[in-house]
Amino acid sequence: MWSRRIVASEVPTMLCDDAVYNTTKMEKIPAEVDQQEEPLWHALLQSGHKGWGWDTLRRDYLAEQFVMKAFKDGLARHLSNDSDPIVKALDPFQLLPASEDIHEKGLLKGHIVACELWLKGLKDLELTDMELVRNEDLTYSALKVNIGLPSASMTGKFRLNNVKVMSIFNAKDSLGTIDALLTGVKVELTVVIQTVPVLNEGDSRIKVTHFQVDFGKDKAKIDVKGLGGRIISKIANKGIRLVGNKILDMQKAVLDNEIRNILWGDGQVPHVQAWDGLPKMPG
Repeated sequence: MWSRRIVASEVPTMLCDDAVYNTTKMEKIPAEVDQQEEPLWHALLQSGHKGWGWDTLRRDYLAEQFVMKAFKDGLARHLSNDSDPIVKALDPFQLLPASEDIHEKGLLKGHIVACELWLKGLKDLELTDMELVRNEDLTYSALKVNIGLPSASMTGKFRLNNVKVMSIFNAKDSLGTIDALLTGVKVELTVVIQTVPVLNEGDSRIKVTHFQVDFGKDKAKIDVKGLGGRIISKIANKGIRLVGNKILDMQKAVLDNEIRNILWGDGQVPHVQAWDGLPKMPG
């Protein structure tokens, strides 16, 4: 009964009262995707039916609704409370340092190092969509999760080193700050898991054959201060934008690395060879 009490406290809408309800058979929900709008998702599902046709795939609607309800009626309640431990752990969130060479031909050449980077606004994240598609014998599962963030801000410091202006004039190293406002942030996670069934005794083998995280944003407003001089500021702002994109790429790589290593399990997860077929990221 302890599990029921936990569900009742965290996501009470998951529980029904003691009344007896008639069960209704749910019709099969086909997997449908527009190839032009979602080429990656289309390609993943097309490889999933292995030539047997799209009608061999179906949406796991129950699992989708379970996760959506758990997020909207459970986690969202925590995120709406600024004093909640989850919010305190996520918002603000410290990012990794980043560095980027900049070279605008005929204008500026140098190297930017950004550090003490913080991302704020994660408490407003939303689970906007989720799809889980399986085949008939459950040996193929494809998951797509979309997370949205109305806006997020990033603050940090930077140093501009080894600067040459107009490709010939040496300039002093500069210290400054970065303030970026990102709007319409979108994160899409796609995972494909395949199971090799066991005909006799033994454990089945699970392969994660695809794992990808994609980041996107509608707009990015970046403010740079501390470069010294309006012309230098305008020139270096292009390099700062590159650093911003570099930061996102670094976070994506770290996320890929950590999730792969966790799911890999170093042989401690029974019955699962999670990343069989995918190279393990270096630590």
